[in-house]
Amino acid sequence: MTNHRVPREGCTRMADVSVAALRSFVAVAEELHFGRAAELLFMSAPALSQQIARLERQLGTPLFLRTSRNVDLTAAGTELLPLARTALHAHQGIDSWIQRRNRRELRVGFTQVGPPTLLEPVFSRAVRLLGEFGLTFHSTRRDEVAPLLYSGALDAVFAWGPLTDARIDTETLCTSTRSLLVHTGHPQAQVAAIPLQQVQGPLVIPDTTDLAFVEWELTGCAVTEATQREGHRARSLDEAVAIVASGLASCVVPTVVAQTVMHASICSIPITDADPYTYLLCVARGRHSDTLTSFLDLVPRNITQKTLNS
Repeated sequence: MTNHRVPREGCTRMADVSVAALRSFVAVAEELHFGRAAELLFMSAPALSQQIARLERQLGTPLFLRTSRNVDLTAAGTELLPLARTALHAHQGIDSWIQRRNRRELRVGFTQVGPPTLLEPVFSRAVRLLGEFGLTFHSTRRDEVAPLLYSGALDAVFAWGPLTDARIDTETLCTSTRSLLVHTGHPQAQVAAIPLQQVQGPLVIPDTTDLAFVEWELTGCAVTEATQREGHRARSLDEAVAIVASGLASCVVPTVVAQTVMHASICSIPITDADPYTYLLCVARGRHSDTLTSFLDLVPRNITQKTLNS
C-alpha cells in the first residue's frame, strides 16, 4: 500500500503556491492597499482579500498587518516579497519562451553590413515561401554570436569571418577582398591600391575577445602588442567610421562593406596582399527549429560559393 503524506500547515511546497496568488501578494505588497491592488488585478477587493487569506493559510504565516486605516507587511511578508518577484519574473520568462517556441519566427543577427545583392534574394524568398513566420533583424557584436545562438535568443547570424567556436556551425556564403578606409587627408589616400604591410599610421582594432581574429585581420601590419592594447577600438562599423572620419586611424574592412560607407572625409583603397574575408552563416550546433531548417534550405540556392570581387 502506498502512503500519501499530506503537508501540514507551514510545510507547503512551492508547487502548491499558484502564480496568481504570488501576483496578488506582490500587488498588495507594493500598493499597501487592497482596493488599489484589486483595481490593478481587475478583481474585486473582497476576492483579493480572500485570495491573500488562502495564501497565508497555505504558508502558515500572516503576510500583512491589517488595520482599519493601514496595511503593512509582516516580517514574513517582507522576506517573501523579493522571492515572489523573482518567481514571477521567471514565470514571465518561461511564458515568453513558450510563445517564441510556438510562434513561427526567425530571429536573424548581423555583425556588420552584409552583401545586399546576396542577402536580398534570400530574405525575399523567405518572406514569400515562409510568409506565416515573423522575421526580425538584430545588430550583434562578434563576441555575442555564439552565446546568443546557443541560448536560443537568435536563430542565425550572418558574420564576416573567420569565426571559430565549438558551439556553432558555420557555412561560407561568399568571400570579399579587403579594403582600407582612410581619411581623405591621409598621406596614402590617393594611391590606387596598397599592400597591408605598407599601411602608414594606426589602424582601428576590432573590440573583441577573439584575439585569433584580431591577429588574422591585422596580419602583415606593423601593429605591436602595445598598439593593440592602446589603439582605437571599435565595436561596430559606425564606431570605426567615426574614428576614420576624425583622422585618428584607418580601418581594414571587407570591400563590399567599404562600398556602403558614404562619407565626404573617407575614401577606400583596395588591399593587395591579404587573404579575403569570408561571409558566414552561423547557427547553433544541433539546435535547429523547423522554421530555421526551412530557412537554411533557401540559403544554398541563392548565395552558396559565390565570390565577390570589385
